[in-house]
Formats: sequence, structure tokens, C-alpha cells
Amino acid sequence: MSGFGARLAAAVSARASQVVLGLDPDPRRVPGGAGGARAFCRRAIAAAGPACVAAKIQLASFERFGAPGWEAFERVAAAAAEADLLVIADAKRGDVGVTSRAYADAFLRSPIDALTINPSLGGDAVAPFLEAATAGSRGLFALVRTSNPGAAELQDLPLNDNERRQLVNDLLEDEWEWDAAAEKAYEALAIDPTYGRAANALLRCYLTHNALREMQHVLIKLFNPDDEERFNQRHRIAAYSYRVLSRADFWLEWDEDLPPELTDVKEQVEAGHQALRHAYFGGEERDLKAARAQFKAALDRAADRSGLMWHLARLYADKGYFADSAALLGALISILPARSDILRLYAEMLWWRDHSWQIPWIH
Repeated sequence: MSGFGARLAAAVSARASQVVLGLDPDPRRVPGGAGGARAFCRRAIAAAGPACVAAKIQLASFERFGAPGWEAFERVAAAAAEADLLVIADAKRGDVGVTSRAYADAFLRSPIDALTINPSLGGDAVAPFLEAATAGSRGLFALVRTSNPGAAELQDLPLNDNERRQLVNDLLEDEWEWDAAAEKAYEALAIDPTYGRAANALLRCYLTHNALREMQHVLIKLFNPDDEERFNQRHRIAAYSYRVLSRADFWLEWDEDLPPELTDVKEQVEAGHQALRHAYFGGEERDLKAARAQFKAALDRAADRSGLMWHLARLYADKGYFADSAALLGALISILPARSDILRLYAEMLWWRDHSWQIPWIH
């Protein structure tokens, strides 16, 4: 049997879908005990299954009925498999090693293709699941950051300095090509933007012979070395270099146009954006001041202030105004401290604000 990842990829391709059918019958809405839950799930599989690639069956919804519930679970899992759906047992199991091994034996077998696990007890508690899944060509889904409000009580607690630095050191441990190494350094800085080892590692990436050669080869086609406006050209080279070298996923979908949810401040933002473009191409400080004033007026009026801060931070970053972007992001983190994309861009902006002058092709 092929591995779970390969089977999942094949199902996504065959059905042109990434939808998983969640089956968690609630007796307040689905009467009839275990038999009612089984019948409801079979109807859901028949109706929605052809548009899905997998069925995720919530064990607790069946365990509440005792032995009849377990029998109902087995029949629902078999029905999902007969409908050519991958079967995910949503059990969230995890315990000391010997108990985890028993859980793995219970769930990582036909017709179940994958199991959800709780890794909070550590590596030795997860190891039996990994061994069983590997041996049986099955998959695992591990809880990371859960969606319940109370999760913040533990899962959002800040790491202490030693823990943060250990995570950073683990990321920087291996040898990488310069561009892959730079990505790891950015990931490390997103964990701890003040850690000097990660900042220095990123600078070393951009000082390698291959990085210098590749960037200079690109830049010489775009910028005139005899341009009389040397200072403004350096700014544009820094902005362009950042856009080329950042590997952050959120740039893949970046659009300078104002999102629909921010149209209440469209006039001020567009005026500020126009002034920012003039500052970028012309190098005039008065244009940059005008952009800042328009953006501030928009922030004072915006209904979705956080959304506007995120949009403006990327506008500033895109045009090479790293300090302005970092200032907005620092304020935004105090509102949304767990947003990984915000933390990543903040780390990048701090680094480019403080270190871009050390990159040879810029200065």
C-alpha cells in the first residue's frame, strides 16, 4: 500500500477537491442514539462524499453511546471507505509511551487511514504513533494551536529567553544553500527578532559569493550606475532587493489595491499611496511626510484599524520604508500577538531597517 501522503494527493487530484467531510453527530440534533448517529453519517457520506477526499469521524460523538457507539463508528468508517474516502479517526489521543502504543494499535488499522493525536506529552509519547503509522502506511495529524478560546491560557504563553534561543539554534544548526539558509534565518528571527546570531547568519547569507553574483546580475539590468540621484537610487535598490529576497508566503497574494473591507477610508489611503509612490521614485521628503499624514488620518477613521495597519505595513515594506513598516507592525503585534504573518514581516522589517546598509550591492 502506498503512503498516506501519496494516497491523499491522488484523491485530491482525482476529485479536484480538498474538502474533508466532518462527521460529529450531536444527539440534540440527531436523535436515535448510536443507530441514529450511524444512519445520519451514512446519509451525509452518500450526499456529500463524492465532493470530498476524506471523512473525519469524531470519536467522542460515538464513544458517548458506549459499546453500541463503537459498533456505529466501525460501520461509519467502513461506509466512508466504501465511498472511496480516506478515513480519519479524530480521536486526539496521546499518553505515556505504553498507552500511546495501545492507542496506535487500536486506531492505525483498516479501514482507518489516519489518526489525530495530541503531542503535548512530548516526543516519547508521539514515537509509538510514528512507528505504527510508518509501518502501516498511515497518516497522523498532530494538534498544534487549537481554536478554542481557552487555549490561549497555555498555548499563547511566551517562551523564556533560553527556550526561544534553543528554537533559533535548532533552525540554524544545519548547512543550507544561501537562499535556503536565509529562509531559516528569517524563521528564527520571527521567533526572536532580537537574537544576534540569527541576524548575523542572515547577513552572512547575503555576503556569499553566489548571493552577490546573482543579485548584481539582476540589478545591473534595472538600475543605472551613473544615475545622478544616487541616494534615492540606493533606496529603490534596497526596496527591490527586499522584495526579491523575502520568501514570506503572504507576498504571493499581495495586491496594492485596497481590500473591500477598508473602503471606508479609501480616499485617504489612495492619496497616501500616491504620495508614497512619489516619494519612492522622486526621493522627496515632503512626499513621504504627506503619505504618513494621509495614512494617519485613515487609521484614525478606519472601522477595521487592524486590517488597515496590516495593509499599510506591507505598502511601506514594498516601497522600502522599513522603519515605518516596523513601527506599524510593532503596534499591531500588541493587538494580534499570535499572527505568524505579522511576526514574520516584523522580523524582516527590523532586520532590513538595521542591516540593509551592510549589503554591498545596496551601498
